[in-house]
Amino acid sequence: MDWYVGSNFNNPIILLVWGLAFLVILLVIYCFWLRLIYNLKEKKRKKIFLIWEEMIFEYLDRKKTPSEIVESMSKSEYNYFLDFLENYLITIKGEDLERIAALITKTKLFFYLIDNLKRGSKQKRKLAAHFLGLARAGKSKEFLEEGLNDRDDSVAYNCALALAKLGAIDIVNDILIQYRQRKKYSSDLLLNVLFDFGNNICPPLLQQLEEEKDEFLCILIIDVLGYYRYYSAGEKILDFLNKSTNRELRIHCLKAIGRMEYIEALPAIRKCLDEHDWVIRSQAIQSIGKIGDVSVEKKLIENLYCENWWVRYRAAEALFNLSESGKKILEKVVDQSKDKKATIAAQIVLTEKAMV
Repeated sequence: MDWYVGSNFNNPIILLVWGLAFLVILLVIYCFWLRLIYNLKEKKRKKIFLIWEEMIFEYLDRKKTPSEIVESMSKSEYNYFLDFLENYLITIKGEDLERIAALITKTKLFFYLIDNLKRGSKQKRKLAAHFLGLARAGKSKEFLEEGLNDRDDSVAYNCALALAKLGAIDIVNDILIQYRQRKKYSSDLLLNVLFDFGNNICPPLLQQLEEEKDEFLCILIIDVLGYYRYYSAGEKILDFLNKSTNRELRIHCLKAIGRMEYIEALPAIRKCLDEHDWVIRSQAIQSIGKIGDVSVEKKLIENLYCENWWVRYRAAEALFNLSESGKKILEKVVDQSKDKKATIAAQIVLTEKAMV
């Protein structure tokens, strides 16, 4: 063993280098193996997709039943088939969508997805909820409701999205409760769910707004009501604008009121034109431009010379939208004003409107 004792293999640094080299080789082999597996799966995917494309057109032409399509494939192909159906479920509308959805709702695929939703891995539960929602599988409602309480936030979110696609208005309050309890539920995720319900969600959201104490959640609800221009919510939103001291809440109230063109809010909006906060002032100006109030023309001209760009731009935009005299005022500012900031704002608005 004298040759070993005196060799470089006895040096810890050399051993470390050889060990690292061995790990690198293993990593390269592993990456190559993963790539090979991926290529094989992708090759299989493309091959069966070509077969299914012909089959799906025959099916839509009423030449095959849902059961005949699904029975022709093995269970190991179910995930490939769901992946194949996804684009159809997202893009197709009307009667053809109902036919495509029936491939899930009226076949063994439905029970396969329900089983995955109840007992599958996290990824399987997420995908099951996703496809049940895309297929508008009404029979899955009770299972999706249970999924709202899933231990994983992403699964619960997918269940909420699916229920929204089903139009399950009665569980809106449960979704809001989950939003309060789950730390990983961002405001954007909740808005995605609420918007997926469509405008049918407005009545229950207004009822929730009447009772809601969480101001941040009130903001999200007001955004949805404003987006759908739900005029019946105007009175409550105006009440928030008048009474709240929360800056963000008041800004979102002004946005919603302007979008729904709630004319009863004009007196309150006029008061906002005198506020020091430029964001509130610019939003109030934009709302006036949408609702229409020529009585504040003088105040809009004053704001056209404000130091803040957005206030100037919104003032110019509102003047243009309110009346012909407002347009002439902007043209006069461009031709005669020595204030470059006001001139630029007026010129930009005139140019934008001329392009429409």
